[in-house]
Amino acid sequence: MENILRRLTHLLLIAVWAGASVLAGIWYFPAGVATLGVGVLLLIRAIRRGSFNLPERKQEGPAELGEREAKMLVTQVLRNLTRVQVAYLSQRFESRREARAWLKHALPRAFHQNLDELQSTLENARLGNTSPGLRLTMQILGLRDRVQGLEEALAKARQENPDCAVAHPLIFVVTEKLGADKETEPEVVVLAGWDPSRPTLLPRVDVVTFYSEVDGSKRVRGMAAFEPARRALGSRLRVLGDSPVYKAEPVEDPAREGVSLEKVPLGFVVGTAEFL
Repeated sequence: MENILRRLTHLLLIAVWAGASVLAGIWYFPAGVATLGVGVLLLIRAIRRGSFNLPERKQEGPAELGEREAKMLVTQVLRNLTRVQVAYLSQRFESRREARAWLKHALPRAFHQNLDELQSTLENARLGNTSPGLRLTMQILGLRDRVQGLEEALAKARQENPDCAVAHPLIFVVTEKLGADKETEPEVVVLAGWDPSRPTLLPRVDVVTFYSEVDGSKRVRGMAAFEPARRALGSRLRVLGDSPVYKAEPVEDPAREGVSLEKVPLGFVVGTAEFL
């Protein structure tokens, strides 16, 4: 639009000068010719000086990602790749060909060009030769027995407490601080989500996320370390025998009970489905 207005202005100037030349010629022909000649000379000079050139359009490059958007992108890529690696190493395949077909199907298309290299890295890890790139995956696999043990204890406790909801354990990989330091590694913790408005079977995990049901969806209220939260809630959490499971009574507002809630950091979860 700006360029169109500039062109219209240029045409208007030329038209005004031409009209002036015609009027001068009607009054006195030599004056009209002189006026037109001066106008042509000025027009040529203006063209050479670039007065009629339009401003160059700025090249619109890709918008730079903000820090938060960049972290979310890294988290998404790391989540997709890590979940596949964990699932691959959690099962056995009849042949390398079968394993490759499974890996190709499970991996996002962006990773297909490195399929063979990734499979070799995973098979070496299965033999005990772990590369630095699989450090996070191996750390998650190291928590597999703990998570599965908690699931078994919850299943047993559910038989004796069928009226209680179950807070299933998950592995939570915190990526919030990635990028702050080149040496920073993702933090890996065992997490369980708890709706405090309902009686719940809560396993002994590292951190608890408190959420509430709103219009059929979950709204996270905050996160707290398990042990401080357990001490703050006191008798509201009762351990079931010698198991790692607590029976949590309904709590109207955990913060009022002394639970220090923090904002849930950026990260992703790995569930028991990846271990099957």
